[in-house]
Amino acid sequence: MLGFLELGEITGAEDTGSGNNALRDQVLVLKWVRDNIAAFGGDPLNVTLGGQSAGAWNCATLMALPAANGLFHRAILASGGADVVYTPDRANEFARQFVARLGGKQRLRSASVPELLTAQKAAQANASNPIVFRPVIDGDYLAAAPIELLRRGSARSVTTLVGHTSDEIRYLFSPADADSPASQKLLLHLDSSTLPSMISAYARAFPDATRGDRMLRLLSADWVGIPSLRIAEAQASLGAKVFYYHLSYAIPRGPFGAYSPHGIDVPLIFERVDTDFARTVFGYTSADLPMAKLVHGTWVSFIKIGSPGEHLPTWPAFDLAQRHTMTIAASSRVSADPDQVERAIWASVI
Repeated sequence: MLGFLELGEITGAEDTGSGNNALRDQVLVLKWVRDNIAAFGGDPLNVTLGGQSAGAWNCATLMALPAANGLFHRAILASGGADVVYTPDRANEFARQFVARLGGKQRLRSASVPELLTAQKAAQANASNPIVFRPVIDGDYLAAAPIELLRRGSARSVTTLVGHTSDEIRYLFSPADADSPASQKLLLHLDSSTLPSMISAYARAFPDATRGDRMLRLLSADWVGIPSLRIAEAQASLGAKVFYYHLSYAIPRGPFGAYSPHGIDVPLIFERVDTDFARTVFGYTSADLPMAKLVHGTWVSFIKIGSPGEHLPTWPAFDLAQRHTMTIAASSRVSADPDQVERAIWASVI
């Protein structure tokens, strides 16, 4: 709430735009890097911005933001999107909920940090959507949804690496959980009126999968899969160089079995499969280190020179004709348009 709470309607005009303060902080960091990186042996004209999950959503917004233009030259977006934003009305609605749980606007400047966090948790628990802290389309700092600004060319000069894991939502749900009414609260782009037709479309497209597995696939596409694809499409449509991937690496002996859930890529990207987090949450062991070296080497190559390098099979750039996509797995491969079936289902939704 310190970075994404829009308070202009509640505390006055001087706080209008506060819902984008986190973005302003990030832009200040990028400006500091530009001004100081040379003192650390870096190149201000060779800066890569990257993030995973919420970090990827932030990166996509910065790619669209005029205030960040020219402050970085490549972007890595792992498991994010570019369309999770608030209109001012929705931002004000959530701010009112938060302030009410805090005890009124007079408490905003006097409440302790634990009190602020308690109110934040209560407001999140009662929200009508799963991501309550979002940038705000204020018509000034952020003029439109980031995906729309990307389609207009805001980042045509930014070489982009974008993708997601194969079973994103599996981090939160088992197939049985995904098929329960409670999971529908997590929908980002669908609601009770559109969900039934999408469930039917997935049943026709994937008849051999269980209903629970189909719901996992649908929820993963809703959250991250299709939004990631839309970023790749937007960049490719403008002639920007973009590399698109699915990460399907699984650890059969681990808690997620054959699935590749949200976050399983992070230990690979940083080549740290030996941490307590990696071992406990995903089941990584030293046997996964060769895969981590391949993924880490690919990310480092992109950061250094703007291409994935030679750690994985030859990886062509993504375009709207061939739609080359790298599947990063125990046996990595490139295929053309692997999202064809699902993107047809989602064509009129996102």
